[in-house]
Amino acid sequence: MRLRIKILSGFLTLTMMLFVAGVWSIYELTTVGTSVQGLLDENYKSINAGKMMIEALERQDSAILLLLSGNWKQGRSTIESADRLFQQGFKIAQNNVTIPGEPAYVDAIESRYKAYKDLRSELV
Repeated sequence: MRLRIKILSGFLTLTMMLFVAGVWSIYELTTVGTSVQGLLDENYKSINAGKMMIEALERQDSAILLLLSGNWKQGRSTIESADRLFQQGFKIAQNNVTIPGEPAYVDAIESRYKAYKDLRSELV
């Protein structure tokens, strides 16, 4: 009878340890999953902001072609709306700096866009 109780208590201890390890694993996986999801969301925000800025630049290029073809009114309105769209995307990117070294890229975008606007303003 005594041997039976020792074997049973050994299995109960092993079962309890496996249960605790399983609960702990689930907790850790949930924590890691939440962290990864946060990183993905932040990067997705930056990617969408970049796409928004690219689309705005493409619209501005089309507007410049309209200006060159003599359609001043539509060209100017398109440039103004595209500039607002670019500024909106840039502010999102500027406020979503998460990676070391990313501020340098944001500053480079800002300075190059300013140079682009200066060149564009000569045409408009």
